[in-house]
Amino acid sequence: MISPANPESTGDAGRFGFPSAQPPSDMLWNSRIQWGAILAGSFAGFAAMILMTTLGAALGITAGAAGINASDALTTDMAEKAATGLSIGAAIWILLTALATGLAGGWVLNSCARRDRPYSSFIFGGITWAVGLCILLAVFTPGIGGLVAGAGGTAGATVAAGGPPNLRTTPARPGPTLSDEDKLAARDAAEKASAAAAAFAWVTLGAQLISIAATMFAAGWQRHTGTRVVTEVRPRPAPTA
Repeated sequence: MISPANPESTGDAGRFGFPSAQPPSDMLWNSRIQWGAILAGSFAGFAAMILMTTLGAALGITAGAAGINASDALTTDMAEKAATGLSIGAAIWILLTALATGLAGGWVLNSCARRDRPYSSFIFGGITWAVGLCILLAVFTPGIGGLVAGAGGTAGATVAAGGPPNLRTTPARPGPTLSDEDKLAARDAAEKASAAAAAFAWVTLGAQLISIAATMFAAGWQRHTGTRVVTEVRPRPAPTA
């Protein structure tokens, strides 16, 4: 009996020239995106951020209370120096929180991801950081939106009623003329507010960059992809009659 020209045994699967069973497209997609590990890293980073934020608030409040109790006479200069110190400390703590958040999320992602599937620390770390950011926005955005909606509803009700009672019954009067000292103080306050807003924006940007870089670094730290399998291709002997 003549054997078939192209038999495929169990050992022939995967050799060059022999067809092999290909998984469907959904299996290929699932083999590249490990959503379980990504979600685990995202929630771990979010939990680390909550812990660091709570610890920073506790330390800041304790330090502020100790400073107030230690000072007998509190002057304006002392208050400004204390506020500057607290601002610098808060900025440093925000950066440390971003670093800890990224390292925690990336480490959990690295530990939970499978070793026998394609893995990229940059792609997986970036997706984990983005999912964690979405979780953060989903948790805190409703509260901010509620405050804005409440303020808008109050303002709308006031306008619909014709304004506050004193504005409805009293005609508008020109405000008092500011002196030169008041103008200088107002300009100084505006400059300080602008500088504080700019510093906060730059610190926030730096924290985001540190967080995503830490996530990618921890996601690829000592990452082993498993044993590499090398298949040797040998020619099949010609079939005999």
